[in-house]
Amino acid sequence: MCTYGEGKIKVAIVGNSHAGQWVPAVKSIAEKRGWKLDTYLISRCAVMGELQSFGEKASSEACAEYANWTTEQIEKNDYDLVISSSRQSLTIEGEDMAGSEAPAQRGFEKTLRAWKDTGAQVAVIKDTPFPGSTVDNLPDCVAQNEQELSKCSGSAEEWIPVDPQFDAVKSLADPRIVSVSMNDKFCREETCYGVIGGVVGYWDHSHISKTMAEDLAKPLDARLQAVLDNDKLFASS
Repeated sequence: MCTYGEGKIKVAIVGNSHAGQWVPAVKSIAEKRGWKLDTYLISRCAVMGELQSFGEKASSEACAEYANWTTEQIEKNDYDLVISSSRQSLTIEGEDMAGSEAPAQRGFEKTLRAWKDTGAQVAVIKDTPFPGSTVDNLPDCVAQNEQELSKCSGSAEEWIPVDPQFDAVKSLADPRIVSVSMNDKFCREETCYGVIGGVVGYWDHSHISKTMAEDLAKPLDARLQAVLDNDKLFASS
């Protein structure tokens, strides 16, 4: 857990590394808006109410404990806004990946409702395209194909992952639980790109680069403001 800023508006960002990749953007928004930003970030573990399969029982139980602890912290700390994003890279215990989508969505529905019931608004950022479907390492690909960057792109069908947390927002249809997608900044006409506007979009096979996140701070701010419609949150400092 890290804390940035000392504003009266309290915001938490929660999830696994695919929430962590948004910290540079959200930190920039927090500085602009006068928010105090707390991070609740963990590797791989999706913060939701279902047991996930790590291959070791202790790891699966620790992930579930972390998810429960995080919700307890949100209940205790009286946040104005909870921002979340997540990559679903693990199966639900006893299921394969395809069979995990429905129970994962139900788990996220339970967790998102719990966060909303604390009085916070909740915003989910749709998971970003996943180059690892076709490219081992994006920066290496760029270095090896400077004159043919199309080799570092992929089809939207292959790159855009399942996202049961994003689907849970749609299913809940609650005005205090909203979602945004930034994937149009990565993909055009059924192709997703590893290099966007001269910026290497990812630092590995999966996570967006710090530069890319910082470049997306302004449009993310605008999209969050549009869906949250909260003058208290979005008053300029």
